[in-house]
Amino acid sequence: MKKWLIGIGVAIVVLGIVVFAGYKWLMFQIHGSTAEKDFQVMIEEGATLKDVLKKLEDENMLGNANYRSLYMRFYEADYTYQAGEYEIKRGMTLEQTLAKFQKGEVVKPKTVKVTIPEGWNVKQIARRLAENNLGDEKKYMQLFSDRSYYFKKQKEFAFLPPLKKRTKYPFEGYLFPATYEFVLDAKEEDVIERMLQQMQVVVDKLAEQYPQVQTNTLRVFTLASIIEKETAVVKERPRVAGVFANRLKVGQILQSDATVEYAHGKYLKKVLYKHLEIDDLYNTYRYEGLPPGPIAAPSLSALSAAVSPEKHNYYYFVTKKDGSRTHYFAETLAEHESNIAKSEQTGKE
Repeated sequence: MKKWLIGIGVAIVVLGIVVFAGYKWLMFQIHGSTAEKDFQVMIEEGATLKDVLKKLEDENMLGNANYRSLYMRFYEADYTYQAGEYEIKRGMTLEQTLAKFQKGEVVKPKTVKVTIPEGWNVKQIARRLAENNLGDEKKYMQLFSDRSYYFKKQKEFAFLPPLKKRTKYPFEGYLFPATYEFVLDAKEEDVIERMLQQMQVVVDKLAEQYPQVQTNTLRVFTLASIIEKETAVVKERPRVAGVFANRLKVGQILQSDATVEYAHGKYLKKVLYKHLEIDDLYNTYRYEGLPPGPIAAPSLSALSAAVSPEKHNYYYFVTKKDGSRTHYFAETLAEHESNIAKSEQTGKE
C-alpha cells in the first residue's frame, strides 16, 4: 500500500515537473526572453508580422514565430509596426521590443549638413560635397557633364530648359544654393535629385508672382546667374538686371567680367584686357547676347531680379572701390567713364 502511494506521489511530481517544463517551454515560444546582446533589426516595407517575429526568433528572443503570431491574432489583433532599422539593447524584453516597433523608434541615420553658397558653379559644388563625404568629386563632374542624364532629369523637373549644344555643363545653374542635410552614405544621384527638387520648389513659388519664370527658364536662369555673380548687395540686383535688360534690348554686348572668368574656367583676381580676348561663347565681351547657359547657381533674389528688372535708362555700372561693394550707374559712356575715375580715386578695392 505504501509503495503504491509512493509511486503515485512520484508520478504526480514527475507529471508536475513535465507540465511545468512544458508551460515554461510554451511561454518561451510565445513570450520569449530578454535579448542576450545588442543587435539591430531591419524591418522592410511590406514585411509580414511573421517576417518580423522570425527576425527575433533568429536572435533567440522568441522560441517560435508561428506560435507568437497565432497568439497575437487573438490577443493583440490591433498590433501594427513601422518599417525601418531598430537597435535592440541587451536585456530588453520581447514586449519592449515589439512596443519599439509599434512606436516606430527607428535608428536615426547619421547625417551631415552642407552649405552650398549662392553663386557657386558646379565645380565648386562637386568639391564641397566630396569634402563632406557625400560622394566622389569626379563622379559628380561626370554627372554634371552627362547630357543623357540631364535629358532624363528634364522629364522629371519642368523648370529644366532645352539644352544648347555649346553649354559647358548641363546642370550648371539649376542646383539651388542652400544648406542641406543628407544621409552620410547618400549617393551622388540622390544629392543631385534633392537639390533639383529644392530648385523646383523655388521656381514654383516664384511663378505665383511672376508666371514668366516658367516660359523661358534658360534666359531667366542664365541672366540670374550673371546678376548673382556681378552683385554682392541684394537690393542692387533689380537695377543691375535692368542694365542687362536694356543692353539686350538694343543689341549691345553685356560685357560681364563674370562670364569672362567662367570662360577661362578659373578664378581671376582681376580681369585684364588679355583675358577679354578668349574665343568662347561665354565671353560676353566678344559675343552678343546671353551665353549658352548659366554660369553659377543663382539665389532667389537673383532669379526675382531676372524676371522683374528695374525700369530705368542705365546701360553701365562700375563697382565703387570704397568697400561698400555697391555700384555707380550711368546712362552714357561719358558718364560711365567719369564714374570709373571717381571709383579709382577712392583708392580702395
